Amino acid sequence: MAYTKIIPIRTRLDVCLNYVSNPEKTDLENALNYIGNMDKTGTLQSAFHCQIKTAFRDMQMVKRRWKKDSAKRVQGYHVIFSFKPGEVTPEKAHELGCELVARFLKDEYQSVVTTHVDKAHLHCHIVFNSVNLITGKMFRDSFANYFDGIRKTADEICRENGLSTIKPRGKSRSRSEYEADRRGDPTLRSLIRKDVDETIDRARDWNDFLQLLAKQGYAIKTAPRYKHTAIRRPGAARFVRLRSLGAQYTEEAIKQRILDRYTYGGKPPVPLPEKKVFRRKYRGNLPKRRKYKGFIALYYRYVYLLRGSRAGKQPRRVSRLLMDDVIRLDKFIAQHKAIAKYRIETSDDMITRCTEIKAQIQTLTDRRKDIRHEPEEQEAALSEIADRLRELRRDLRTLAAVEQTAPRVQEQLRQIDEQEARIRKEREEYERSKRSRRPAHPRGYTIH
Repeated sequence: MAYTKIIPIRTRLDVCLNYVSNPEKTDLENALNYIGNMDKTGTLQSAFHCQIKTAFRDMQMVKRRWKKDSAKRVQGYHVIFSFKPGEVTPEKAHELGCELVARFLKDEYQSVVTTHVDKAHLHCHIVFNSVNLITGKMFRDSFANYFDGIRKTADEICRENGLSTIKPRGKSRSRSEYEADRRGDPTLRSLIRKDVDETIDRARDWNDFLQLLAKQGYAIKTAPRYKHTAIRRPGAARFVRLRSLGAQYTEEAIKQRILDRYTYGGKPPVPLPEKKVFRRKYRGNLPKRRKYKGFIALYYRYVYLLRGSRAGKQPRRVSRLLMDDVIRLDKFIAQHKAIAKYRIETSDDMITRCTEIKAQIQTLTDRRKDIRHEPEEQEAALSEIADRLRELRRDLRTLAAVEQTAPRVQEQLRQIDEQEARIRKEREEYERSKRSRRPAHPRGYTIH
């Protein structure tokens, strides 16, 4: 099946041209092991509005003519047009590559087309100038130019010639979301899935599910005004459709999951075995727990609150005030470990420890200079010193970051305490008002 890719050339355009025009990759005679029986020999190279041997010089002349020869600009673009093994011959692949250039670039850009036959899958390399030959405008590498330009044109050419094309499987994810999932870091969609799962476990039906989400601060768009239900997390910039979260988060799937909680597949729930609790009497005085103070207590609590967002770690919910720092949980864990390692509780402790670390770094640096003038058997000592210096410098950078972030962490915890106190006060007022409205008799009247 045909595959296309475009790569901006930001540094050496001549190196890219030399690579794609390499005779060892384009010579048919050198590729007999891959492409089977072929009697023809020669190189599959073509050039448009320039010469193969002088392509780089010709492209530079056009850049200078339009005053677009700055090294900071994109020099050109490299397009790869690849085919499924066995679908096309080398001559046919080269012909299709030239046709792609003719349709997409429309004789407005200098380009070089070469077909590499040194692999089992034949593929064309297309390198074209970033400056328009006629207008002098720069080519813009955008999603529209790729999906509606290169890829769409390549698929049309393949279908016209009876070749297979790649069919997309579902909606693609952004690079940042993919990398975050690979590292195990929380993302906006993972946090929404977690909230939706917890709400499903407490909801009685679909309407109750939407009401519970609204109580958590979610904005909701649903039927009959909207075709697809979409929700927006507090603090988020845009709405996310439930169906885009996965097959288990469509409206039908959520309704069925809520229903399964009560029906259990048509069977009554199996009672869980009763837990046996064994209590052991401790004779003697219990050891006293160490009470943390200062920076250690500050970061200990902050990391504990942030850990509630990690899947499978804690069932706790994370305050909305901490959403910005959830993504940077690993950084705060590293800072907390450094503070606990050096037992830093006050600002004076911070200054003292940083001074000690700098002194150790200077001592190890001087020692390394002395060892280098000694015999060769000191190589192991140099390696040990390098590892120790690396650790000390990392700790020094981490402690310097603590001095910058500690005031903001303290302010965040203060706001959380105020928020919890306000919620607790509102809950107490609600309970008190509910008791005052409760009738003295179950039937609503008082017996005298």
